[in-house]
Amino acid sequence: MPRPNQAPAPAGSLVFLGSAVGCLLWTLPMAWMGQRWSMLVHLPVFLAAWLTHALAPSVWLLQTSRFFLGVSAGVIEAASYSYVTELAHSRVRGQLVGTADTVRQLGVLMVYSLGSSSLSWRQVALICGCVTTIPVGVGLLLLPNSPRWLATRGRMDECRASLAFFRGARYDCTSEMEAVVSQTKDDGKDDARIFQQIRRMREPHTLRVFGLLAFLMFSVQFTGNIVVLSYVVPIFNAAKVDISSYMSAIVVAGVRIVGTVFSLSVVDRLGRRPALVTAFLLCSGSLFLLGMFFFLQKSGVSMEKVGWFPVLTMMVFTFVTCVGHPVLNLVRGELLPTAVRNAANSLLFFIFFCGMFLASHSYPATASTLGEEGAFWMYGGVCLVIVAAVVVFIPETRGKVLENIAKKGDENKILTSPELDDAGP
Repeated sequence: MPRPNQAPAPAGSLVFLGSAVGCLLWTLPMAWMGQRWSMLVHLPVFLAAWLTHALAPSVWLLQTSRFFLGVSAGVIEAASYSYVTELAHSRVRGQLVGTADTVRQLGVLMVYSLGSSSLSWRQVALICGCVTTIPVGVGLLLLPNSPRWLATRGRMDECRASLAFFRGARYDCTSEMEAVVSQTKDDGKDDARIFQQIRRMREPHTLRVFGLLAFLMFSVQFTGNIVVLSYVVPIFNAAKVDISSYMSAIVVAGVRIVGTVFSLSVVDRLGRRPALVTAFLLCSGSLFLLGMFFFLQKSGVSMEKVGWFPVLTMMVFTFVTCVGHPVLNLVRGELLPTAVRNAANSLLFFIFFCGMFLASHSYPATASTLGEEGAFWMYGGVCLVIVAAVVVFIPETRGKVLENIAKKGDENKILTSPELDDAGP
């Protein structure tokens, strides 16, 4: 299928633009129908977009299908992270959110592997459409709604039943129910609860939390993660690595899985703040080293004997990125109060995907203007800014009940103190 020389960047970034639009438009519907039904509604749209992508007879229809892929994917991703965060017990919340990220990285490895095979891109699209929608839809039909979303809708009997489903019949959910109800008892009835979420976002504490998370969600896109994910083969080609660029991409995808699995083992032991600081410091260091490789290569220094170095730095960067990013996703869900989590989460993902679109779309121009070394040095600098923000503003939330985190925030202890008292189970 013929396309202009500059089409790859718009084609890849159209998905992220669609995700941003989907999250923005679905802010109020998410609060009204909840995370589970939002995913169930969008999964058929997601499958239809994949099928259109696979069978598209023209470029414009291909691009349109990619945009609508992004619309549904954005809603599904925002809803899934919020759903897992709300149903998880405080003791295993980090591991469950990390498990979701691990499965996501398995998807990346699957796509890289299929793309390196003899299958056509249309066949790859058909496989992706079926694998990412049918099993998920069947699973969601067997699960209840989020207990915390049910509480925001005033459906307390269903909330208790949902907690019992996820905790087990022998679990005493009385104290957890009381904590959930304490944040939602003044929200009014039915549709008034939806607009109450929007009004509550204007409260000073919620605005501070939302502003900080919005800054982090936007900035994290310029740490190089989405660029490496989207342009890994061109980057290896530019570095003139000794092994196949496509094989290198598969190795990097495998490292992404190892990184997320490692994150599962440390996030609920080491804590959120130490994991974030360590991960983004190592991200910055690996990016500065990768930039130095490109700088020396363009300066005329022979790099043939260290042709493996870009692969090594990329593996280190990918590993620590897949430790840090799941923790940041977890903190986002933990810091948002239950009463506004659905609406605020959708808006945050809108900002998240806007940053992703800009980072992905702008990399070719950035690399052309600043060189690969300048681009990676810039991304390394952004990593250091995120480290500073975490050290100054982010509290430790490990092992805290979601409602207790918000309660401490209302007492002005959040965003100003590195620790929160634990009153949860």
